[in-house]
Amino acid sequence: MIGDSIKKILYSNLCYSLFRHKFFNGLYTFMKIQNTSYSILDLALVSEGHTLKQTYNNALELAQNAEAFGYTRYWLAEHHNAPNIGSSATSVLIGYVAQGTNTLRIGSGGIMLPNHSPLIIAEQFGTLASLYPDR
Repeated sequence: MIGDSIKKILYSNLCYSLFRHKFFNGLYTFMKIQNTSYSILDLALVSEGHTLKQTYNNALELAQNAEAFGYTRYWLAEHHNAPNIGSSATSVLIGYVAQGTNTLRIGSGGIMLPNHSPLIIAEQFGTLASLYPDR
C-alpha cells in the first residue's frame, strides 16, 4: 500500500501549482485548478522486497488516489529487461488500472513498435478503447 505518503505528494503538487502566483497591479492572481490538467507518468517501479503483484496494486492505488485528487491522465511507460520496472506489458497494465478507476484517461507514454507487431498493438488499444470509452 502506498498510503498517506503518496496522498501527501499528490496534494502538495496540486497546492504548489495552485499557489504559484504573479503580482499584477497590486493584486495576486492564483492559478485555478480547473484550468490545469494534471497527469502522472508511471514506470510501475518494483520496490525492494515487493512482488510484481504488489507493484501492480500500488500502481492501481496511485491511479485511484490521483483520480480522487482531480488528476485527469495516468500514463504508463513501457520498459523491458529491467527487474525493477513492472510496466513491460503496458496494454495489460493499462487495462488493470482502467478497470479500477472511473474517470482517468489511461494511456501509454510510448510503445516500442520495433518490439511488437503494430497490428497487435492497434488491436489491443482498440479493445481497451471499446472496454473503457473516452478514457
